[in-house]
Amino acid sequence: MSTGQAVPLVIRFLIESQEFQQALGGNVAMVDIGVAQEIFNRVGKLDRIDLLVKPDQREQVKKRLASILPGNASVGQPAARTRQVENMVSAFGLSLTALSSIALFVATFLIFNTVSMSVLRRRREIGIMRSIGVTRRQIMVQFLIEALILGIVGSLLGLVAGTLLTKLTLGSVSRTLSMLYLVAHTSTLQLDTMTYVIGIILGVCVTLVSAIAPAIEASRTSPSVTVRQGILIEGMHLPLKKLAIVGIILLTIAAAISMWTVTEGQQWGGFASAFFVLGGFSLLAPAFTLISEALARKFIRPIAGIEGKLGTRYLRDAVARTSVVVAALMVAVGMLVGLDIMVGSFRQTVDLWIGQTVKGDLYVQPVGRRAGGATTWLPSEIVESARNLPGVAAVDTYRAVRTTYNDRVAFVIAVELEVQREFGGMQFLGGRPPQDVLTHAIEEDGVLISESFAYRHRIDTGGTVTLNTPTGKFSMPVAGVYYDYSTDTGAVMMDYRLYSRLWASPRTESMALYLKPGFDNDVVRKRLIEAANNVILLNITPNQELRERVLEVFDQTFRITYALQAIAIVVAVLGVITTLTALILQRGREIGVLRAVGALRKQVQKMVLVESGMVGLIGAALGSLCGIALSILLIFVINKQFFGWSMQMTVDPWIFVQAGVVMVLTAMLAGLAPARLAVSRVAAEAMRVE
Repeated sequence: MSTGQAVPLVIRFLIESQEFQQALGGNVAMVDIGVAQEIFNRVGKLDRIDLLVKPDQREQVKKRLASILPGNASVGQPAARTRQVENMVSAFGLSLTALSSIALFVATFLIFNTVSMSVLRRRREIGIMRSIGVTRRQIMVQFLIEALILGIVGSLLGLVAGTLLTKLTLGSVSRTLSMLYLVAHTSTLQLDTMTYVIGIILGVCVTLVSAIAPAIEASRTSPSVTVRQGILIEGMHLPLKKLAIVGIILLTIAAAISMWTVTEGQQWGGFASAFFVLGGFSLLAPAFTLISEALARKFIRPIAGIEGKLGTRYLRDAVARTSVVVAALMVAVGMLVGLDIMVGSFRQTVDLWIGQTVKGDLYVQPVGRRAGGATTWLPSEIVESARNLPGVAAVDTYRAVRTTYNDRVAFVIAVELEVQREFGGMQFLGGRPPQDVLTHAIEEDGVLISESFAYRHRIDTGGTVTLNTPTGKFSMPVAGVYYDYSTDTGAVMMDYRLYSRLWASPRTESMALYLKPGFDNDVVRKRLIEAANNVILLNITPNQELRERVLEVFDQTFRITYALQAIAIVVAVLGVITTLTALILQRGREIGVLRAVGALRKQVQKMVLVESGMVGLIGAALGSLCGIALSILLIFVINKQFFGWSMQMTVDPWIFVQAGVVMVLTAMLAGLAPARLAVSRVAAEAMRVE
């Protein structure tokens, strides 16, 4: 499509170069520059000139070119353009990295439980080894070596699984980047050896760190205890008060870092605060588990009988183990709730913004217009035809130019501010009346800046913006700061007449049509298509359809995060299975006594399932509190720091009900295998130590 018309081209050669095929995912064709200028109606226009310069003359040539180029052109090395692109997508990449790190954080609890279960299964073996002279250090080293081997094998399997997951989500991430930042056609996976190396190192290190506590536990248990069956965590006592105090301190540090991040603008501060929040709530898990058990003890027997009472009692007796899985579930639920509140708040904010600002009845653009800049334009006669159509009250033209401001990518947007003043719905920070702000911008040749632009460059109403234009540098007063969620790179908006004067380019990319009351969209649309017949092919989108497309892009943006949430939940559920299995192994003698005095198999199963359900409920409750804290960080700190947007926080109480029900049912399903293990134990075998 060229200038809105289909242009037939003949394929003369197929280029087999692998390097060429990697450009834009292989969706590229090459023509002579003169031909391209003709078919795209850009004779005498160039987008970029590439020069090969001797290394020792680069600075000299750069200065010479800068002195003769127009104001809106810049001279730079390819590395500078790469840094600009990296700055644009850094927030997206860092968000995925942070979510992946949270999943890894949850995995530490699973590793801890896995090694602990290994220790419990071999208690008699450890006792025998200690009895024949094996030292505590040797026992600890043995388990750490086993953890090292598991870490290496698990990391290698994780690389394979991660590669497969990347292939499955590559298209989705590529589409998201194209919609948000720049055209990104990625059809092939680029493997980076260093990424795999870092992954293995991280996996092994996390495994070893997680295995230290169980290994020390194994080494410190005396032979007389290890040879006995079914002893429930002898010698393992948690300093609950100290852990709770440290947890509160970590939460306080998280709050302090958050406030410092907002004022100083350090990007890593928000994510650091998130990890302090997770660490603080994790350390509160033991105390929270005991408090929850004490509250549940009052009403559990009427609901679940004596089996329920025994199940909740084990939460108290085995708090050293159950609090670990509660913490794992807490992190998973916290991430789920936090992201859900953030995404819901963001979506409602965007939906409200669209309803207030997208007031046009029909939005028109030429076929062939692409993301990141127009390759086709609306002919001036089509714009005039639209103005003269019966039923059209006003036409608002639109043009966007990509530029740089303080070495950051930004957009200069030209619209007809008089039309915006009469028909539009722009909203400004501070609640300033839109008519007053727009009148000031029109009369004073002022500009309006988006909220993200104002935040990134620390400019406010009354300040000055200096732009490089084809006519030279031009300074303009800032008449107002408007809410905008279309781009996080920032935008400077000006009246179309001012833009035409500075850029000497009256071209129009798209336009919005405001209809008079009583006129039908379809009728006006049909008339415009007839007016454009044999001139240009148009895409004409009604208001409601445009809103739906915007929200569809929004939903696409956060789709990849759901996969990371699912990974964290799966890891936490595996932690439930390993923890309950470990507890069954530890209290084998007690289960044997219960079976010997007449407890039925279904009663033992019910006891274990009640325990697993309580673990899920406590984890969901603590995770909901953690999720609220994370959502506050995501909305008011991380989002503001990376995107510069304001959000209205909205909390749907239904998410807490969903989290509780899902976690309880999931935990009880995870408890089925340990429950079957419990009823399979023979009473005589479990009690033979007596």
